[in-house]
Amino acid sequence: MWNQLHSYDGDKITTFATQLDIDNPETARPMRQIEADFLQHKTRRSPVDSIAALIKALQELKVDTLVSQQDHLEPMLDEAAKLIDKYKRMMKAAAATG
Repeated sequence: MWNQLHSYDGDKITTFATQLDIDNPETARPMRQIEADFLQHKTRRSPVDSIAALIKALQELKVDTLVSQQDHLEPMLDEAAKLIDKYKRMMKAAAATG
């Protein structure tokens, strides 16, 4: 497990492996807590990964599903469009000031 943590730390600039203190195990964080934090960290997605997954899921929607669930989907798509517009404006403003 330490090798896996150490390798991940190097790739992602984290400190999971350094929390395992074999010289002073009484004061080290319990392994189960470190492992839980590690697994949670691994499952996080970057914004690029999240948006790519969303685009892929939207591309896979079938017309009959869109039509049959229109009452539920239309407000959700409207909210997604608002968020996309908001994020694009935020990025544009940040780029203009940076």
